[in-house]
Amino acid sequence: MHLAHRARFRKRLFHLKGDGRGATWGLAVLAFAMGLSASCVGRTESVDALPAKRLVATWTPTPRKASAARFTPAPPALTAAQALVSTPTRVLAAATAAPPSPIADSEPREERALLQQSPRALPLLLRPTPTHAAFQRIDRRGPVALPTIAPMALGRGREPARLIIPALNLNAPVVPVGWDEAYVGRELMSEWQVASHAVGHHINSVYPGEDGNMVFSGHNNIEGAVFRSLSRVGEPGVNFGLGAEMIVEDASGRQFIYRVNGWERMPERDASPEQRRYNARYLAPTERAQLTIITCWPPSSNTHRVVVTGLLTGMKER
Repeated sequence: MHLAHRARFRKRLFHLKGDGRGATWGLAVLAFAMGLSASCVGRTESVDALPAKRLVATWTPTPRKASAARFTPAPPALTAAQALVSTPTRVLAAATAAPPSPIADSEPREERALLQQSPRALPLLLRPTPTHAAFQRIDRRGPVALPTIAPMALGRGREPARLIIPALNLNAPVVPVGWDEAYVGRELMSEWQVASHAVGHHINSVYPGEDGNMVFSGHNNIEGAVFRSLSRVGEPGVNFGLGAEMIVEDASGRQFIYRVNGWERMPERDASPEQRRYNARYLAPTERAQLTIITCWPPSSNTHRVVVTGLLTGMKER
């Protein structure tokens, strides 16, 4: 709009009298004359849609000719205080949050995109925002294949004496345990005994190094709680998982190394008969040399069973 026309509009605006409606109309006319109507204001994108962008509105002046080029001025430099105000909340949280746990396999695609942007666009982003996957408990992993050694034949082993798990600082004696029988209604039921202040070796399972399933069990919250830390397998921050060593020393001093190839956390209390049969399959004989450890979880209620399995991967003579 030419300068003469703008002067005419201003004169008309400043001589308006009457109620608020006239003043409002005058302001609207002035905004139109100055080229600041809504159609000329750059679009401001959503914080949730683009968490790593500053909310800086871009202004594009109305072209005087059809061939006039549109331009977007560079955003002004911000002080540290202004950056704090103009930076979206998700970016600020990412700057102070703890790094993701090693349990998480990878960061989501949107978080990887944040790291690939220019540092100028992310003045306060020091590391990616932790995701829910990093803090989720993993209730099942495996079984996975591991390199193994040939086991001994049945009858050549000696009874287990100690269980050592370096990752959990566990070094506990192993004692034999059997089972008790009792009638529940008209049905005869059996229940395994649990060792006190020790690891229990189920007497009908194989010895260390032998071909088959060697079953251990123990408490997690009473009478020594030998498997308190093991029952937390799969929880964030627990340094025990696939590939971890579980060393069983027999009565002669030989050490047999089993490595974790899987674990599972399963409901037990008030579980259906089908679920209980599923849980009990870990007690069955196997066609390979395997160590199976069974305990309860969580310590406050013991509503679940936690089962950790390992394969025979090495042996050390005394």
